Amino acid sequence: MPEYPITRTNTQLITGRQFSAAICGYEERICFFSLSGDEDKHSSISKLNIEEQNCDLSQNCLAVDCPLNKTSRERLISMLGMQEDETVYGETALIWGTASMVDGLLKVIKQVESDILGDKKKTKTE
Repeated sequence: MPEYPITRTNTQLITGRQFSAAICGYEERICFFSLSGDEDKHSSISKLNIEEQNCDLSQNCLAVDCPLNKTSRERLISMLGMQEDETVYGETALIWGTASMVDGLLKVIKQVESDILGDKKKTKTE
């Protein structure tokens, strides 16, 4: 069973808030994150296993574009620390291109992912 590492990185958002991200070694995408002061429930996970196109973290992962991801919308909402999706209004909705807080946060995570990984980002085709 192939194992892929999960690496952690700390960075700072444009707002100055500290951001800790866990990067999946299979797709090179952010699978978990936490803001400073938040408890990282996934800090003990250092690897993931993939067998027959099934990932052991597939139902608990923020890498929604990963072909192995099966995380439900409800689970994403919970992982983002919310009880339900909230509506975003005004300038934030215009900037994010969505009125959904969940979709907006996932876009922010993808941007942070791009900033962290830069040219190292790769897409696996298996």
